Amino acid sequence: MLKSGRNINSTIENTNDYYRINDGEMIIALSKIDEKIVDSILEDKPRVCITLDRLFKNNDQLKTNTLLQMKDVGIEFKVV
Repeated sequence: MLKSGRNINSTIENTNDYYRINDGEMIIALSKIDEKIVDSILEDKPRVCITLDRLFKNNDQLKTNTLLQMKDVGIEFKVV
């Protein structure tokens, strides 16, 4: 969060699939990612979404589709 410019005192809400930072301004997925989770993130409409590359489990199609869907709605998508 600090690397992406967020304050250490930001509010963090844990959903079952990801973390919502500052009422959905940023979303961080750390445990799993699939089409259902991507759709849920798109509904939240965060400014930034960060996820781990290993969550895609070498599924380049899901990764590419997620990137394009996020880009289409104006969400900055980062894979680390």
